[in-house]
Amino acid sequence: MKNPSFMDIAAEVRKIKEARWPDPVHHPDHYKVGGIETIDYIQAKMTPEEFAGYCRGNALKYISRAGHKDATAQDVSKAIWYLTRWRDSLSHTDTPT
Repeated sequence: MKNPSFMDIAAEVRKIKEARWPDPVHHPDHYKVGGIETIDYIQAKMTPEEFAGYCRGNALKYISRAGHKDATAQDVSKAIWYLTRWRDSLSHTDTPT
């Protein structure tokens, strides 16, 4: 039997957490239709530079609209989520983005 990879274990932990605590900021249910989370698909299809721009743009969107559409704390959390996702993606490349 093959040892599970870190990604396999992380996916299992995510499934367990989501089953117990739905999370509209980090892993909304409507972005997981089709068996893959939309952000994972987008990242797989983009270059690191493109993905950096995508994350930066979304963070700016949520910061700019904070207090004008949804709850301010939720928009700020979404901006932080995109910045964190961008930061975490930098460990996969040596190229500045």
